[in-house]
Amino acid sequence: MSFGVYDKKYISTVNFLDRREIYQYVLDITREDESFVDIMEMMGRSVPTDVPSYHNFVNKERYVTVTATAVNDESSGGVSIFDVTLSAADYALVREGELVLCPNKKVGYLKEKKAANEVNIVSVDGSDLELEVSDVLSLFSNAAGEGSSAPSDGRRYDITKNLNQVMIFKSVVKTTDIQRASKVEVEFRGQPYYFIKAQHDALMKFKGDISLAMLFSRISDENFTSNSPTLTDTSGNPIQTTKGLNQYVEDFGIDITGTNAVSLATYATLERQFAKDRCPQEYLVLLGSEGSIAHTDAFGALTNASVFSPAARLQVNGKEIAVDVDKLNLYGRTYLIKKLPILDHKNVINFTGSAGFQNRMWYIPNDQIKADVGGESQDRIRMRYLEDYGEGAIDHRYRELLLGGLAPTPTDSRSLLEIVYESRQGLEVLGPHHFAFIDLDTTAGI
Repeated sequence: MSFGVYDKKYISTVNFLDRREIYQYVLDITREDESFVDIMEMMGRSVPTDVPSYHNFVNKERYVTVTATAVNDESSGGVSIFDVTLSAADYALVREGELVLCPNKKVGYLKEKKAANEVNIVSVDGSDLELEVSDVLSLFSNAAGEGSSAPSDGRRYDITKNLNQVMIFKSVVKTTDIQRASKVEVEFRGQPYYFIKAQHDALMKFKGDISLAMLFSRISDENFTSNSPTLTDTSGNPIQTTKGLNQYVEDFGIDITGTNAVSLATYATLERQFAKDRCPQEYLVLLGSEGSIAHTDAFGALTNASVFSPAARLQVNGKEIAVDVDKLNLYGRTYLIKKLPILDHKNVINFTGSAGFQNRMWYIPNDQIKADVGGESQDRIRMRYLEDYGEGAIDHRYRELLLGGLAPTPTDSRSLLEIVYESRQGLEVLGPHHFAFIDLDTTAGI
């Protein structure tokens, strides 16, 4: 007991007498729900595989070029004739009777394959072929004599195998009997139990791990089928990892070496290479904030009159000025700009001393690739997941296991509920030779 006025200070000193003002929901400041996996699933690009390793085959170029290592001018009678020495590898590629396109745009006829990796080339119309050492010659057609026999050797075109594989992802969340029944002040999906949030966090982290692996993982040996796996856990269980998008593009795709800025010159370089490799006309460009800034600075052109004319560089509608770039139509090709928030993650990608992926942009063909002989066209990039077709078939894309004494079907005597998430997935890229990447020259992390 005491004497005085009932003021706020007095009431507040009595434990728990004041009602607490608590907003009943937890606010999301990390914003990590959108991921690469979400994009693939929204586009319907998730396909089962029957085995943990999967392959595809690509054809090789049907036309070849060879390089002259030595040249002797044997011209006579007003006809341009050259004996050209090739490397052993190039010599094995040529055949008598082929037409040769020379650097000066003249055409020669490969008349004879001589000894010592030497071939005899004669001008088809008498004009000077002007061949020199280091000239690159294109074998673009053939010409046969009247009444002649067919070439003695037929050409063989082999194919190249691309391999990738699924990997196993796992995550777990547990709660005891006491905590599972205890209410908290905030609500999660309309329920005042913290375990609901813990379960959601575990699932989002689980999907985030898969997304990051699809982007940045590098392929291991095929350890699931190996008698002597090279990668194992502490219990000796074999582990294998999938080849992510970045390794696909680095190993097979187009690297615009030395290009470190977004500009018309950069896209002109891309266009020339895409045209040479007969790439599709529409691309999806995956990038982070650095790539977005670079595109807006280059093509929004607020202060850059050298890119677009001052009259055409802005669109003004009332009080709104739009300068963001989300689609480019340049040199007959279309580029759709797609920003990936994960490329700006301060604890995964974008920090000082990081690998620098916040500065990388990937160019992904936005079409389907057709089969060389028969077969249906397929998406260029897709997820592959292992599916169990046995009794009680299981879709291993995502699997949830409920364990413990509090599970709907108790599995043991522990007074807890354990939720395990599992996935057996990998990435597949078809025709990665048409993909490309560019590294921007910007600050490496913030």
